[in-house]
Amino acid sequence: MNLDKDKMEEECGVFGIYTKEEPSVIHHMFYGLFALQHRGQESAGVSISKNGNIKTHKAMGLVTHVLNDKVMETLEGNVAIGHVRYSTCGDSNVSNAQPLEGHCKLGQIAIAHNGTLTNAKIVRELLEETGAVFQSTIDSEVILSLTSRKASKGLEQAIVDAINMIQGAYAIVMTV
Repeated sequence: MNLDKDKMEEECGVFGIYTKEEPSVIHHMFYGLFALQHRGQESAGVSISKNGNIKTHKAMGLVTHVLNDKVMETLEGNVAIGHVRYSTCGDSNVSNAQPLEGHCKLGQIAIAHNGTLTNAKIVRELLEETGAVFQSTIDSEVILSLTSRKASKGLEQAIVDAINMIQGAYAIVMTV
């Protein structure tokens, strides 16, 4: 009998929220991530957009520690994406916490991802051969890089092109 398989294994949680009416969605984001905490207890993070400017906060630990009252006072916006992590790919450190944020022709872009990309290693190697630089060891950054490389085609087409290049089962939330 293999006891290693006799334990709960989750694979992260992603949450996204948008509103036109409320001045800030950070409290709703907190409760959304708190409800997903069972999916990952290693790290938590949020990217929140106000007038097209994205601010990201992420750290190792539980949602209640990462998004404490002091931190939440600094996060305003009407669009937010969040992530709780359980390591399945990449090292356990803050550089692999999500959401990931970058800058491209589309402006600021942030992504949170849950799942497994079965061809992430191959796509990452191809991107590195053409000059891509990665800041983390997680496969989510492959999606961010693919999307930013096609930014000149517009947001929708860039996402479609990125999704057409990856394989696997996953959920993604993004904001620009």
